[in-house]
Amino acid sequence: MRLSGKLDQNDCGEYISILEERINRYGRISLFCDMADLDGWTPAGLWADTQFDIKHASDFKRIAFVAEKKWLDLVTQAMKPFTSAELRHFDLAERDEALQWAKT
Repeated sequence: MRLSGKLDQNDCGEYISILEERINRYGRISLFCDMADLDGWTPAGLWADTQFDIKHASDFKRIAFVAEKKWLDLVTQAMKPFTSAELRHFDLAERDEALQWAKT
């Protein structure tokens, strides 16, 4: 999944519906999330994303975040107590490694 720009409620709704369909079809899934061009969320987008995260806290095996931003390490660490998924942040140069890690 590639996220870019500033995400609003509609943007989040699009990827949430795709992820929920995959979860319903396969059970626990892994996620590769390219956030290199992400500028953040609107308040409504952040709320929609947070509700999804809470609802599906145990539905992910691994989540690989790819971004240049240093804050992502903090976000990754902050999320760990709220999910059973393995979480890992990768720099942009590690995109291929992130994809392979998410696949295993």
